[in-house]
Amino acid sequence: MALIREREQAMQMAQLGHQVFRRLLDSPVPTFAFLNGATLGGGLELALHCHYRTLAASVTAIAFPEVFLGILPGWGGTQLLPRLIGPSAAVRVIIDNPLNQNRMLRADQAAKLGLVDVLLSDADFLAESLRWAARVVTGEVTVTRESHATDDWNHVVEASRAGLDLATARRCPGAV
Repeated sequence: MALIREREQAMQMAQLGHQVFRRLLDSPVPTFAFLNGATLGGGLELALHCHYRTLAASVTAIAFPEVFLGILPGWGGTQLLPRLIGPSAAVRVIIDNPLNQNRMLRADQAAKLGLVDVLLSDADFLAESLRWAARVVTGEVTVTRESHATDDWNHVVEASRAGLDLATARRCPGAV
């Protein structure tokens, strides 16, 4: 990023990122993300583009910390996360947590939200992830996810806006 000097270069980099991530999402072969460490920003977006995700139980940092700096997730996180975990939970992860002292999810919280398909012990995490992936590929394990197609987005957006207005008023009296 430090080497980018022109807008066109930045656009090319962003487009390339979208193309690479899209290949994971559109792949006819199942794609897997095995998350055993901090999963932040683009790393979380990469994981969201995979069809399946495993997570080590000791992970303590899952987030979009760029939002704390006023930067929106740029490679699909704002669309993929709400489809996966629902708009209310996604607003918490994408907006509320970063704006609340850049709070991050722990593994158990991410699993409870449905951000990952399986939470695994740290001992033999990679081997267990590979075994789980093999069981998915052979059909021995079927992953079911809740549909969020009919969730009330308007209510979530209004509630989030009201929360942000309240937080802004507390931090900057007279700003709202």
